[in-house]
Amino acid sequence: TRQREKAPEKAYVLYRDIPRAAQDALEHGLDELTLWRWCDSFTLPIHHLKQLGTVQDLLQGIQQAKALGVNVTPFVTIHNILNSAIAQYGVKPAHNDWTYHTEYIPPFRPYYAHGNEGTYISDDNLLWQQNARAALTEWVNRGVSSLGFDQFLFKETPGKKPGLIKIIEQVRSVARP
Repeated sequence: TRQREKAPEKAYVLYRDIPRAAQDALEHGLDELTLWRWCDSFTLPIHHLKQLGTVQDLLQGIQQAKALGVNVTPFVTIHNILNSAIAQYGVKPAHNDWTYHTEYIPPFRPYYAHGNEGTYISDDNLLWQQNARAALTEWVNRGVSSLGFDQFLFKETPGKKPGLIKIIEQVRSVARP
């Protein structure tokens, strides 16, 4: 099966295009952009996509957008980890498949493609906590003060603060300044 698109010429937006997209957003009354598919999703640590430019291109684009008055929020996935990388967390592979490509039929979760098939890692997994905290903090320290993700899931244990809440509090304490 085909894996995620790797050809830079098929990208809709490169990192250097972020300020232009921010200007377009402002002209339409928007003051925030969310960057989807800017990184290798479903992995920790979080690596930028080299096909879209350098880390410096990404950070410059975000800073230039911020100077225009537009917040840029890169989207990350930290709970679902690719099955090829989950052994370290002591969990069994699952079939949580987020495979997507514009040339697939259907473009999302086709039965024949499993490029982004992964496993949910519980927030009480101590190694996952360490890796998630380090990955998020790394990007905050680089100058990305806003990160977004869609799976804010945590295990509730009476009298105990959930692992994900602790991670977010720690990352926010670094991001706030």
